[in-house]
Amino acid sequence: MLSQILITLKRIIAIVLTLAAMASAQAQTPAQVEKNIRKMTNEFISVIMTGKMEKALHFFSPAYIKEQNYNFLEGRTEQFVMEFLGGFVVNEEGEEQGFVTPDKNNIASMRIKDVTVSDAPEAFSYAYVEIVLKDGRKYVAELPIEVYEGKLKYHGAVG
Repeated sequence: MLSQILITLKRIIAIVLTLAAMASAQAQTPAQVEKNIRKMTNEFISVIMTGKMEKALHFFSPAYIKEQNYNFLEGRTEQFVMEFLGGFVVNEEGEEQGFVTPDKNNIASMRIKDVTVSDAPEAFSYAYVEIVLKDGRKYVAELPIEVYEGKLKYHGAVG
């Protein structure tokens, strides 16, 4: 009987903590959210540029990691991260030159170009990251961001 009461209390506490985390994430102003997205994205860029793909998983929502990295890509983490960073190369005249999935060893630099914060809590916000490849090509990767258990996390396409 006592163990059932303790289990019930633990569940109630977990629910309250989750709701508090969600409320605090939603209580932030758009400027605060943008600042947090920029901070997270700069940390993500640093991890990518050092080539530590396993550390990069920390920035993704667990549901996305499970479905895309472990189920669909069978744990090929580098491929998972590089496909997330894919985008359309555009020449100086603004014409698309095709979609590229970078190789981690071919990325010369990455920087945040822009951030868009969603007004709706259930909609994605976005970080736009300019990626320059060692051969001179560059493009902007659109990185979708969701609030997952009160924390900002990347969440991309599945399949």
